[in-house]
Amino acid sequence: MMKSKILSVVSMFLLFVASAGVQPACLFHWYQPRIPE
Repeated sequence: MMKSKILSVVSMFLLFVASAGVQPACLFHWYQPRIPE
């Protein structure tokens, strides 16, 4: 019981970190000027 609760909290935390980390990365990627290869 305790283990499943910890797992659910960890998964929610990971989802929150992923969503919080992906948004600035996408914004930074789109804000970056296009560099010609």
